[in-house]
Amino acid sequence: MKAYSGDNVKAIDAYTINEIGITEDALIERASLCIFDAIYKEGASYLIVSGSGNNGADGVALGRMLALKGCRVRIYVIKSEHKSKGLEGQLGITDKLIKTGSYDIAYTDE
Repeated sequence: MKAYSGDNVKAIDAYTINEIGITEDALIERASLCIFDAIYKEGASYLIVSGSGNNGADGVALGRMLALKGCRVRIYVIKSEHKSKGLEGQLGITDKLIKTGSYDIAYTDE
């Protein structure tokens, strides 16, 4: 497996979005789906800790996918003065789709 630095990943994302034309939202959904496929177990409970950037958006999207499959999900999002556009978008999508008690988002300073 090849590892990339944060700067490398940002450059790859920028190229994919700006040159190839795949949207940021599509990248978030795809990354989340890959993790979902690797970890999903029917009826399991999950704790996801996310930052306020696009990795946080990946975490919220993953939580939504798990909750929609009936899993119990709790997400902690680290408080920040700035939330990425991707995170804001995923929080909005999740609020519209998840109407059950199986999903919970909390904000924490730590």
